[in-house]
Amino acid sequence: MRKKSKLISVIAFLAALAFLALAILPAITSVRAATKAEIQQQINNAKNKKAELQAKQSNLQNQKKDAVAEKEALDKEIAELEDQIYSVNTIIWQKDNEIAQKEQEIAEAEEQIRIYDATFKERARAMYMHGSTSYLDVLFGAQDLADLMYKFELVSRIIDYDRNILQKLADARQKIVDAKTVIENERAEQEQYRQVLQAEDDALQVALSQREAQIASINADLEQVKREEAAKEAEIQKLNDQINAMISSGQASTTYSQGSGGPIQSTGSMVWPATSWTITSEYGTRFHPIQKVWKTHTGLDIGAGYGTPIYAADSGRVILASWNGGYGKCIMVDHGGGTSTLYGHCSSIAVSVGQTVSKGQVIGYVGSTGNSTGPHLHFEVRINGKVTNPHAYVG
Repeated sequence: MRKKSKLISVIAFLAALAFLALAILPAITSVRAATKAEIQQQINNAKNKKAELQAKQSNLQNQKKDAVAEKEALDKEIAELEDQIYSVNTIIWQKDNEIAQKEQEIAEAEEQIRIYDATFKERARAMYMHGSTSYLDVLFGAQDLADLMYKFELVSRIIDYDRNILQKLADARQKIVDAKTVIENERAEQEQYRQVLQAEDDALQVALSQREAQIASINADLEQVKREEAAKEAEIQKLNDQINAMISSGQASTTYSQGSGGPIQSTGSMVWPATSWTITSEYGTRFHPIQKVWKTHTGLDIGAGYGTPIYAADSGRVILASWNGGYGKCIMVDHGGGTSTLYGHCSSIAVSVGQTVSKGQVIGYVGSTGNSTGPHLHFEVRINGKVTNPHAYVG
């Protein structure tokens, strides 16, 4: 009797324990679902912030491009101005030499006038010493008319000769003085032109310094944005690792088991996710068409027309069906065993989170949302949360 009573007590205890387990299991499942949802939301927030940083980086790159173009234009303009200044300085130097030459010629002409004047005075002194103190004395000393005419002609020639020589010397000196004045005026014009060019050059140098400072500031901002973007990428990776740990342990499948038809039933193989087989960008390192930097391309870009159907590569359960940062409208399917696929840049989404999908089922449509340069499907295969080359699984 005691044994029977004890057995009944044990059975009652076990029944109560089972009832308690059944009562708290949904709560545990709900906690897991809430935890994963929160993590996914954190990922989405981080990706949105990363997208903002990428947009800011793109804007800074454009600003830098414009500033560099302006700097190059200023460098070219300054180089042309300095060539002009050099040419003007050369002309001024030539004018200085010409002015110096004319001053030398003026000095030589004045020396010739001085020498001739001394010669003339010497001749006059000699005539005085011989009793002919003037040209009139020579004329009045004539013996007859013929002698008078001869002496008159001689005196006239001497007078004309003296007059011509002095006039030629004076004219020659004046021509040199006039030429020197012209050269000085030309030099003054070139000097004025040089001052104008130098003022323009000084202004351009100031503008160039401002552009160089602007470029340095933009570069500093770019480095800061890159650091912030790298931090967000690390944060996203850490959060993805948490979700992938849940996926590999089966928690993600359990999360959406209620009303979803039981555990994930993947086929173990994948089909091509689009009707188009045109690959516009392979998996691996590439020069990013928007960010303009070399970085790893985490999937395949499949070129297709806007609105083209997107197919589930394998059976599984949808764990993401919403906007996802640079991926734009994005779908993620958990295939179990740590394998998941991602479909980015959709124009629209045809499934919802928690929904079970079959291999080849239409889950969305090709678009160009997020960071995209045109309609295409960005397709990723992830193993335990880490991206891998999709060619190993499809195509």
